[in-house]
Amino acid sequence: MNPLLALLVCFALPGGAAGEPLPGNDLPIVIGADQRGGSPFRGRIGLVRLWNRALTEAQLRRLAASPNLPAGEAGSPVAEWDGRSAPLPLHPGVGACPALSEAATVEAWVQPGPGGSGGGRIVDRITPGGSDGWLLDTWPGSALRVIVGGATLQTAATVPAETWTHVAATLTSDGEAAVFVNGRPVDGPPPAGEPGVAFVGEAPPPTGDLTLWYRRPASAWIQAMPLGNGRMGAMLYGGVRQERLALNEQTLWSGEPVDTMPPGGPAAVPEVRRLLREGKEAEAEALTSAKLLGPYFASYLPMGDLAIDFGQANRAERYRRELDLAHGVAGVTYGSGGARWTREAFVSHPARALVYRVAATGGKGIDLQASLTSPLRGTQAARGADLVFIGRAPSFMDAYNGAPARYDERGMRFEMRLRTLAEGGRVTCTDEGVRVTGARSVVFILVAATSYNGPQKSPSAEGRDPKALNEAALARLKGKGYAALLAEHRADFGGLMGRVALNLGRGPGAALPTDERLRRPASAREPGMAALYYQFGRYLLVSSSRPGGLPMNLQGLWCAQLPPPWASNWTLNCNAQINYWPAETANLAECHLPLTELARGISVDGVRVARELYGAGGWMTHHNADVWMRATPVAGSPLWAVFQTGSAWLCRHLWEHYDFTRDRAYLASVFPLMKGACRYYLDTMLEDPVTGRLGTAPATNFESYYRKPNGETGCVCIGPTADMQMVRQLFTDTLRAAEVMGGEAELTAQIRAILPRVAVDTVSPRTGQIQAWMRDWDYAHAGNGQMLTTWGLICGDQVTADRDPVLAAALLKEIDDRKPWLSGVGSWTGAFMSNAFARLWQGDRALDILGKHLRSSVNPNLSARFAGMADWEIDGNMGQAAAIGEMLLQSHAGSLHLLPALPAAWPRGSVRGLRARGGFEVAMSWSGGKLRAGAIQSHRGGPCTIRGEGILSIRRDGRAVAVTRPAPGLIRFETSPGAGYALEVKP
Repeated sequence: MNPLLALLVCFALPGGAAGEPLPGNDLPIVIGADQRGGSPFRGRIGLVRLWNRALTEAQLRRLAASPNLPAGEAGSPVAEWDGRSAPLPLHPGVGACPALSEAATVEAWVQPGPGGSGGGRIVDRITPGGSDGWLLDTWPGSALRVIVGGATLQTAATVPAETWTHVAATLTSDGEAAVFVNGRPVDGPPPAGEPGVAFVGEAPPPTGDLTLWYRRPASAWIQAMPLGNGRMGAMLYGGVRQERLALNEQTLWSGEPVDTMPPGGPAAVPEVRRLLREGKEAEAEALTSAKLLGPYFASYLPMGDLAIDFGQANRAERYRRELDLAHGVAGVTYGSGGARWTREAFVSHPARALVYRVAATGGKGIDLQASLTSPLRGTQAARGADLVFIGRAPSFMDAYNGAPARYDERGMRFEMRLRTLAEGGRVTCTDEGVRVTGARSVVFILVAATSYNGPQKSPSAEGRDPKALNEAALARLKGKGYAALLAEHRADFGGLMGRVALNLGRGPGAALPTDERLRRPASAREPGMAALYYQFGRYLLVSSSRPGGLPMNLQGLWCAQLPPPWASNWTLNCNAQINYWPAETANLAECHLPLTELARGISVDGVRVARELYGAGGWMTHHNADVWMRATPVAGSPLWAVFQTGSAWLCRHLWEHYDFTRDRAYLASVFPLMKGACRYYLDTMLEDPVTGRLGTAPATNFESYYRKPNGETGCVCIGPTADMQMVRQLFTDTLRAAEVMGGEAELTAQIRAILPRVAVDTVSPRTGQIQAWMRDWDYAHAGNGQMLTTWGLICGDQVTADRDPVLAAALLKEIDDRKPWLSGVGSWTGAFMSNAFARLWQGDRALDILGKHLRSSVNPNLSARFAGMADWEIDGNMGQAAAIGEMLLQSHAGSLHLLPALPAAWPRGSVRGLRARGGFEVAMSWSGGKLRAGAIQSHRGGPCTIRGEGILSIRRDGRAVAVTRPAPGLIRFETSPGAGYALEVKP
């Protein structure tokens, strides 16, 4: 099969079982923009036609030469647009467009404007942000892309500027898709490798199970290997002729701190709330859209590249590129020119620097040239022995509408500084770059800094000095050789990664290169692949989230595009939080702390927004945040912009960190944030005129439109179900925190008084599902994969499989009826589903979602893509890592539940180092799907309740410990701080 088509085997049924239809919609076919008029195609579009069959290559070639096929050859198109009318009209007599599971062709003549299109829709029939239709566009830049349902075919083909070009996409009835330019099929992303270099012989696999490895260099960003220290990130390509390290620094963003309060918002809020109270949702939504939306926020930016030119080698023998997850070190080895080349790279947290070493044994020594570049404005220059790139970020960047970046005297400054150390040979540094000749080994040390000085200070007028920061960083490393830097890094990184060991067994693909292993049909159910993917999620946390730094954004720490997808910032209506779902159970509690600091930072503007926009006390934030820590609504649509519970969801993470660690000093530091969030909801909840319950207002249900019984559709409402799950959880967690901290009688009395009036989860008498809104309304788009009604199950402790069987059954019915995985499983959709099944103790179904994710949504470097939206959206990785942890250990329901959702495909295995709420650490092994041994380490002391089959007794230092059995399957005992306890399990 053509590799392009192989990527799209799941186009007709992306991740669904055979016979399950793709979600559809009733949207018109829009030309030159998306359904809201966004993503405009910058250029001209001529003829557009839709066919209810997959035209052949020969037919498309003839259409590229002439607008018509010979009479009768393929019938007539079902729709045609000649540049004069929009949206695309169906021909008379045509009942409907082809369904997504049917054969179809869309073709168009396009002429991008000067310099290329910059990315824009050609033809669109998909809900914005959804996966319930199809589109053809150029994104990023002028590269052609087609999306059908939850699957994407991103090609490497570009459409030339100012030239009329015929483009087409076909979908066959068996699910294969292809893209054509001027009648010729085009390929997808380039295969791994390097043009002009012959790769000879096969390198053996590395030792150990925690290594990603490849037999070719990366030729695309999604094939490169991620490195990071929580502040600086790098993507290593491993080229033979030219090495490339794409660089990021977590504080490099566009813009400056500015006031983004919508000017008409404060006056409009009371009127919006009045309209909602009177049941006039449509009018409230119109006013919200007109008055409450602000601008889009700043973008996270790529910093630049370190390029190292090794000369024109034309042969590489036994090439291997690898990434050691256990220690955060990337390596490249190969033979060339009579020498054996070895390279190592890591980004050190202790040294706060990227370190790259190249050595050659045999041959004539090392000759190379190195340079620094950036997609942002700046210059490279020699500064003594250092090569320096001095740059400036744009003061404005639009990640949504294609407006050009703006550079002026404002904006963040940054500097990259490269120091070169050679053993033997000669090093010359000029404004053109670094040149090394005749060396036995070369070590590059790269540091980077920006003028970011906190969210309230202008980086141009009040910023820090990147030059001074970099010079100080290099001064601290003076006298440290490569061996010392490597040892220090390995100890730091390995100390975190080594806390958890997971063994699910080795499958037949374990010895294959990672990209080949991933392509195997059986890899999705291979236990060893699941274990590797879990550890890769932990690796991403260690690499991109360290105490004192910023939290993981939409792409973690790494970013390559200008502008990046969705500005690569923090989306608080799920994505930023999903990034941290696995942190505590995965024994990386300190990597969770940057999210705490994000909440603390946003709360500053959140107090102002609560007061000035909503007339309330406390603090709140909406669905989006950037490095300037703004809490106002963004632009676009109320569908996402007026999400009301960003603060409540963040506070859930604050409590969770305490619940796992039982660190009272930490709780004391975050308790004011929890109290402030409560105050906002106490002041602003509105009574629904039909149910009489209290809810958030104006609010929306996780970017989902409702349909009322009278057919009216909309999004703005009072108290959608997910909002109220978050508010109830916030109130409950704050009451728990008050019990620990003491005092707060007035606040706790107010919370207890209002809780009975807060909207609760309701099972629809019509559908048997959990209602997504306070009233029994339907989703307006049947194919919508957004199911935040599961929040109380998988993020809170409000619904459990045994304690709340009615609600659990209603959630499961909603999942089964709506089949949200059909919309794709690359990001939050898959994360919610796999974790929901795990919390419902359905391990086989959780593993099925993980398998779909691995098959359809994972890149060669194991980064998770979001179909049609982003090459890498890291919540896909983190959500699935969390689900794997939840299959093995759960502790949200008051007990340590061992192996609660163990899939049948993992009949034997062991795990060490998982953490549970209450300050406990767990080790266990199993075979035949049954627990065989276990051990509990108590870090804080106190009572411990365990749920697990066949536990006979608990022993400490070989002696039995007194236990009680409060219910069948539960065993309870008292623990001492620092003590270990062994579980005696029935043979």
